[in-house]
This record gives sequence, structure tokens and C-alpha cells, in this order.
Amino acid sequence: MEYSYWSIVLVVFKFVSYLSVAALAGGLTIQTLLALKSSNYTIEQVNYLKVIRSWQIIWAGVGLVFTLLHLPVEAAALSDTGWQGLIDGLMINIVWQSAIGTQTWLRTTGYILALIVILFNRQSFSKLSISWGLISVVAVLMITFSFVLTGHSVNSGWLIQFILGMHVTAMALWIGSLWPLYKSSHFLNPSDVKDLMFEFGRVAVGIVLVLLVCGVILLFQFIDSFEHIFTTGYGQLILFKLTLVTGMLLLAAWHKLIIVPKLLEKQNDLKLKRSIGVEGLVAIIVMTVTAVVTTLVGPAQGL
Repeated sequence: MEYSYWSIVLVVFKFVSYLSVAALAGGLTIQTLLALKSSNYTIEQVNYLKVIRSWQIIWAGVGLVFTLLHLPVEAAALSDTGWQGLIDGLMINIVWQSAIGTQTWLRTTGYILALIVILFNRQSFSKLSISWGLISVVAVLMITFSFVLTGHSVNSGWLIQFILGMHVTAMALWIGSLWPLYKSSHFLNPSDVKDLMFEFGRVAVGIVLVLLVCGVILLFQFIDSFEHIFTTGYGQLILFKLTLVTGMLLLAAWHKLIIVPKLLEKQNDLKLKRSIGVEGLVAIIVMTVTAVVTTLVGPAQGL
């Protein structure tokens, strides 16, 4: 099947939207873990939190820009009139009246709320602000659940849409935490890194459980039979994604069971950084495959 250049652009937009919400969700997760663990932050922890917040500001800004551009890009892809479709007022209005318009509104609101929290919640690094934290959670959920408004789950009922929203949220929490964890060894002492990795390992068990259970339910919702996993393009891409996720799970288990317990030993922090880096690269491939599957390849194709 041939795809237009707009199809490739839409895949890129979907990939960036995954990265953006993951950065927000992962940063929020690590900030929460630090706040619950420490009553007063050290200088190193304060500097670490500033880096995470800068990272979140960058990706919230990128996510907001790409969200606003998504509407005219969808209009151009729909009109198939080339670059002039980006300013086709009629097509943009048609797209705005569709589910994509609602999705755009939700994401825009979510990113703006996230930016407000990050930019104005600077009262104190010594305690977790519950009110700001709740606003951050709402912002992240608005963005992650906006994914259910378009794509394969649209006609599947509210329960499947809810499961998909939980799946995307779990993905964002897990993958989005990798960069802050990778950077932790640059700013925190080995003891703090070990404590942070230990706490994240405990939370990650629940995140991964939600991710896997929701993923399995969605898989059998969109695949008619087990053999279609091997005989259709959609199934084969999903199988490739599952293989990558399995690799990430193995790396996470290696962190939790082997590397983290020995983190205070010489050179073990370097092993942790390298391992998290590899896991992050695999995560990028996972998000790329997901963007392709959800944008270009429908469950019905090849059946």
C-alpha cells in the first residue's frame, strides 16, 4: 500500500505527541517519588529537579506547538491538495468539527495546564504541593486519554477506550521516567540514586502490570484470531513491538534485581547508566512502531 508524504508527517506528529506526554508523565513520577522520600532537598536534589523541570518545559512547549499544527496538517492530508491545504479554511473547519478538534482542545488544555504548573509552582522544593500535583495529573490524563478519540478504538465502546487510555498512560509513565533516571547519576550521589531506583522499581511493578494487562486485552480486541498475529502486517508489527517491550522488561528486571542492589560498588553506576540508555533507545523504537501502527496500519488490513 502506498502512503502520501502527509501520512509520514502524521506518523512523526504521533511520535512527538508520545514523547511529549511521556516527558511530562515521567518527570511528574520522579518528582513525586523524590518529594515523598525527602522532607528537605539537598542542593544536588534541587539541581536535579531543575533539570527535570527544564526538560518538561521543553517537551510541553514542543507538544503544544505540534498539537496546534496537527489540525492544519490533518486538513491538508484530508484535502490532498499539497501544502496549500494547510491554510484551507473550509477543511480546517471540517477537521475542527470532528473528533480531531476535540482531541486538539484536550491536548492544548493539558499542555497549557502542565506549563502553568511547571512555571509557577516554584514556592518550595522542600515539600510536595498536592494542589499543583493534582493539576499535573489532570493535565497528563487529558493528553493520554485524548488518544482514544481517534484510531482503532473509536467504535469499540467506552470500556475499550478506557483500557486504551490506561495503556497509553502507563506507557507514558514508564518510558517517560527513563530519561530522568538516566540523568539522576549525573546530579545525585550513589546512595540517592539507589533509593530513587528502588522506589521507582516498586512503582514500576504496578505500571508494567497495567501496561501488560491492557495491552493483552487490546491485542485480542483488534486481532480476530491468534494466527493473525503472524499472518497480517498489523499483527507482525504488534509482535515486533511485543518483542521490544519484552526486552525492556528484561532490562528493568536486571536493574531491579542485580544492578541497583550493588549500586554503591565502584563502576556499577556506569553500568546502570548504560543499561538505562539502552532501554531508552528500545523505548524510542517502541514508540516509533506504535506511531506507525496507530497511524498507517489498521487491524483490518491484511485480514
